[in-house]
Amino acid sequence: MKDFLTMVKKLYYRNYEDSMEAIKEQQIPCAYFYPMEPFEAGNIDAVREWGMNVTTICTWDKHLAQIDYPACRVVGLKEFLADPQGVKVMLLHTQMWLPVLDKVLAPIGVDSINLGHLQDAINIRDFMFDNLPKLYETYACLGQEESKKAYLAAVAGNVSWQVRDYHFAPEPQYMLEGFIPQENDIAIDGGAYDGGTARLFASLGAKVYAFEMDRENYQVCQEKAEKYGFVVENMGLSNAESDAHYHRGGTASCKLDHGAEVAHFISIDAYVERADLPRVDYIKLDVEGAEQEVLEGAAASILKWKPKMAISAYHRPYDLWALREYVSALCPSYRFEFRHYPIDVTDYWLSEQDKALLREYGLGYKIPTSCETVLYCY
Repeated sequence: MKDFLTMVKKLYYRNYEDSMEAIKEQQIPCAYFYPMEPFEAGNIDAVREWGMNVTTICTWDKHLAQIDYPACRVVGLKEFLADPQGVKVMLLHTQMWLPVLDKVLAPIGVDSINLGHLQDAINIRDFMFDNLPKLYETYACLGQEESKKAYLAAVAGNVSWQVRDYHFAPEPQYMLEGFIPQENDIAIDGGAYDGGTARLFASLGAKVYAFEMDRENYQVCQEKAEKYGFVVENMGLSNAESDAHYHRGGTASCKLDHGAEVAHFISIDAYVERADLPRVDYIKLDVEGAEQEVLEGAAASILKWKPKMAISAYHRPYDLWALREYVSALCPSYRFEFRHYPIDVTDYWLSEQDKALLREYGLGYKIPTSCETVLYCY
């Protein structure tokens, strides 16, 4: 309880709104990291007009020549790291992978904060405060101290918008000891994307049944399935069988009523019966906010075999407690752990041009974000 109350106290003074107001009122010297080209001054103008003391614009060194902004010092990242000239806060442009810069900013005493819409931040903060009892109930269900630490940090980071508040696990995603598919386990991989996770599970000797609704992702996944020996279905998972629309978004393709694409969806229970699977030992879900819907469609399998599960818990704010609540209500004997992972972009997500920047500045291929929290159930 003490650690939970400490986190709650932290939310009162280290939330996005109050942090930004303090930076403004105290006129703390800030830099704005602008990562793209061509340069557009609108966002920087807006931040300065709001009253922020932006003294410096920082960018990748290769983009330096295209930035013309006489009101501020304009520097490449290498020069900034060598001499920040009194800057205490780096405001990060709204590009998802920029929090990786905190790896080089922290050692020189510069804080980083992700810029976003103020009202969105206020809504998330208020939503967390309104649901503190639910957060505590799930926190109290976690077994390991590492799980509790990661869980409290996830709440704090989601409210502060500062990546330094998160607590990331060292092991690869889904590879928490005790929760890894074993040899001859029958494993369901919901949201297979390019087959990377299914390939990993298959390499451990599991019999993997992967599901990917996006037809382009499926084609990539199918190549891996043939090479590494797992089954992939060009279907989405849901709580009922139907055809439904989805939005194509690469790693973030998602079921959407007004989406331009159509895919077939099936429940895990229906698939298990149709494929005549003898059991289900493991379920992994990363289905862009449809995790509870898929769990509902797996209720019979969960009750019958109580598989180990690794469930993404970040697509909706209430996933931090609602997924655990559903599993507990369905099968009260389940126990839970929680981890937060950086995104490993070694062969995933970022362009080769972006990866070249990571190499140039020694940032590594593990990107810290608010995403990739996992609820483990056993």
